[in-house]
Amino acid sequence: MAAPKHRKVLDADATSYDLDNKVHTLITSANTVPTDLDTFTNVKEDQTIKIIGGSSTNATTITNAGKFKLKGNITLTQYTMIRLYVCDLDTYIEETRSEK
Repeated sequence: MAAPKHRKVLDADATSYDLDNKVHTLITSANTVPTDLDTFTNVKEDQTIKIIGGSSTNATTITNAGKFKLKGNITLTQYTMIRLYVCDLDTYIEETRSEK
């Protein structure tokens, strides 16, 4: 079953995520190696993005550095979630998180 249009299941080992104008929720996949999220493409200012951990296998990590203004690093294991606000094209601010 395909994910609803506002959700996107990410490819394994993805480090950059495409946020077309319909995507508001991203779900990570099992990675073949531990993977860091680096950036988004097609991001829009004043957008909120939710990222949900879809697997604990080599889970995707977002580091509190560069574009990401977080309360701390987060590893998106299964059922872990973070919501980011796009302040501008180079600043993603953590709104909330839920860790298991």
